Amino acid sequence: MSIARVLPGPTPDIIAPLSVEQAYADALAHLLADNPDLFDAGRESDPLHKLLMVGAWHYQMAVARMNDAVRAVMPHLAHAADLDAIALRAAVARQVLDPGDATAVPPRAPVYESDNRLLQRYYGAWDRLGQSGSDGLYRALALEVPGVRDVWIDSPEPCEIVVTVLGWDGVPDAATLDAVQAITTDRDRRTHGDRVSVQAATVVDVPVTARLVLAPNADAATACAAAGQRLSAYTAWVEIPGLTPLGRRWTAGALVGACIVDGVLDATVTPEAVACPPGTALRAVSITALPDDV
Repeated sequence: MSIARVLPGPTPDIIAPLSVEQAYADALAHLLADNPDLFDAGRESDPLHKLLMVGAWHYQMAVARMNDAVRAVMPHLAHAADLDAIALRAAVARQVLDPGDATAVPPRAPVYESDNRLLQRYYGAWDRLGQSGSDGLYRALALEVPGVRDVWIDSPEPCEIVVTVLGWDGVPDAATLDAVQAITTDRDRRTHGDRVSVQAATVVDVPVTARLVLAPNADAATACAAAGQRLSAYTAWVEIPGLTPLGRRWTAGALVGACIVDGVLDATVTPEAVACPPGTALRAVSITALPDDV
């Protein structure tokens, strides 16, 4: 199963839009239709107006709770403990990336994997049910190791499997690679005829420089800061399915588009675009946004 193909999923029809104003207007219309002489609808000071507004507010709170209840049972809409409960159906528990230290000063809280990564592993768990040696099977197995941020699976020859691993800070350490090797070569979990090898991903550090064409009277500092933030967001390593670091290239259009903020007419970004082979991750080591006349 390709996780990128199933996400984002559709929003079910049962999730209703929220509008206190619309609920109030509907209640008022129904009341006047049934009791046209009950009160003066034009006087907003009439107590019945306040009662209808309170009723509309509570009704919308009930609708919001029903919406939340629907989201809580749908994997692509659930979050936090709700997603934990869903993942347990496939025997997948949220991983502890850092156990923290309660004795430190100040105490350091545990760090758990994100919802996006847990969702990837939940969907990947269904690939573990097959015995065909699919990419999804080896990806799911490798992601069971907490030190793995992203995985790329390749099969250059029949029955030959190459697992490329990216760590949280870039190139994984030897312990992480050994753990992935152990779990992906476990004869009780992988296809017997497969020959599996594990290697570290390649991390390419890329400095990014943007030169901005500013509109007249635009505040250069504000525009440059905003463009820099958007470039950082675009180049950041994320765990959203389909946007994980390995093999994700930076396109010229997206880099320039990230720079187009209030006060910016055009931009030139260096490098213009960066190709990225499947087993490679691009990392922005610096991001600089400057007016083009500097």
